Amino acid sequence: MDGRTGGIIGACVAFTLIAWATAVTAGAPSPDDSARGKEWIAMASAYGDAIATQDGGTVEWSGAILAGFNFTVDEAGLAAGEWVLAGSGTQTVSVPGVEAVGDLNYEGGGVIGGDESVLVATGSATTTGVVQPIGLEVNNTSPIPPLGIDVDVFCNEMWGTWDVTVGDAFEDEGFDTAMDGTFVGHVRFEGFSDEALDELTNHGFSMDTLNQWSGDYSLVERVEFEVVTLQAHVAALAAASERLVATYPDWSGPDAYAVVDQIHILLNVLRNLSGCTRAVLGEDTIELWTDSLHGAVRRVIAKLVDLNLFPGAPAGPQGFDRPAVRGAPPPAEQLDLGQATLAFQQLVDFALRSAVIGAGALDPAQADEAERALVGHGSQLLDALELGGGTDDDRRRVLFVGALMGWEFDVGGESIDPASALAELGIGS
Repeated sequence: MDGRTGGIIGACVAFTLIAWATAVTAGAPSPDDSARGKEWIAMASAYGDAIATQDGGTVEWSGAILAGFNFTVDEAGLAAGEWVLAGSGTQTVSVPGVEAVGDLNYEGGGVIGGDESVLVATGSATTTGVVQPIGLEVNNTSPIPPLGIDVDVFCNEMWGTWDVTVGDAFEDEGFDTAMDGTFVGHVRFEGFSDEALDELTNHGFSMDTLNQWSGDYSLVERVEFEVVTLQAHVAALAAASERLVATYPDWSGPDAYAVVDQIHILLNVLRNLSGCTRAVLGEDTIELWTDSLHGAVRRVIAKLVDLNLFPGAPAGPQGFDRPAVRGAPPPAEQLDLGQATLAFQQLVDFALRSAVIGAGALDPAQADEAERALVGHGSQLLDALELGGGTDDDRRRVLFVGALMGWEFDVGGESIDPASALAELGIGS
């Protein structure tokens, strides 16, 4: 096995090892994680203490404010919906010689506005309860000033700062606060992940409350589904590559193109990974895999000279690197020029769709080198057709590829314009 062949297999093996060795760890949100065009369900809690002192008196509050949100974010990023709140607290008012304690309950809600980055909740709240020791009953409704909630989206979950929002509202009224809490949302009908459920139960929600909102799956399970699919394609590529190893240097066209086809499929899988999975695997890793696969396709192209394009021919160098002896072609029964021209057509198509050549290639210099190799192989294949007496349809395949790509072929030292040659040959037999 020569160095170039080892490079192809090495790239495939290295890719396989990387894919299986990569651990699934949380990463930064991907740029394509967006709240837009979705309906959201969210729950939030804020709890802690607040204290204010003025004119010799002190007001202390301790309690929890829970909230539920149902809203949409449109394609422009604007939020609209509804929210409700419920909570309880103990409020103590102390002045010299007098202390009053109120056991209070809260309920209310209103509308949601704002955008995909900051939700704005407005509405009203009703406070009920009894103040002791005087037995004063409390039942009043008052407007809620606009409450801004900073939010971020990751893997179709929304995380926010309700505890900060409630704390800020107290501080706007002159209180010092110590608040904890959370805000977690999910796309409607998808449910909370296990991680979100843990977050919410750790911040005051019971499972009975959450079960009606949640689904039974985790972030890791979402990612694992795509990773298993990815690994299945890696295994298929490894199997196709092993066939090349076993048959070197007498590669057959179908085996070589099976490898290229698997590479193309795998590249498509990588391009279509969800933003969540891309964030977990890491963009650097995905870029490394993509570059390795592009390199493998380029190496297959470079090894076209070793393809066994003429099955059954005498042992020895095969394919394009065999010196042409004009006037003495191999016996016709030993040639399979139809298979050879079809394989060439497929390879150029795969190379284009895999961004190994063409305007969309990631590495223009290497793309130019690969394209020159393909032009040279097409020229040699046309030369082989002249020697072997191939059919006009065989010639059309090669000329059609060249015409589409804007190439010129060199056949027997003569420059051939594929478009003109195709026109002279005619479109069909």
